[in-house]
Amino acid sequence: MTDLPHKYKVKTSAQAEGDVMVEGEGLPSLAINSPAQFGGPGNRWSPEMLLVAAMANCIVLSFRAIARASKFNWTHLSCELCLGFHEPLAAFLGISLSLLDAQTELL
Repeated sequence: MTDLPHKYKVKTSAQAEGDVMVEGEGLPSLAINSPAQFGGPGNRWSPEMLLVAAMANCIVLSFRAIARASKFNWTHLSCELCLGFHEPLAAFLGISLSLLDAQTELL
């Protein structure tokens, strides 16, 4: 791990209609759009799905780092998360999240 602070920079751009393009230096661009629940096409990564994906990836990558440091042998780990968005409760964000389901499998 490199010294702190770690910085992560992305750039987004969009036209009046269509996908929002997300770019990061040295990374492939991502086409992002609203999920079907918010009137989007439903066939693109959405901010909501990226949030859940980031959480699931953190679980797997943290496990990998701890297993490596502990010299724990393993072959496969999967993590499936389901978050729910509910009635507005948080004044700042205007949303409320809850973990609906979390399943992991370790081999």
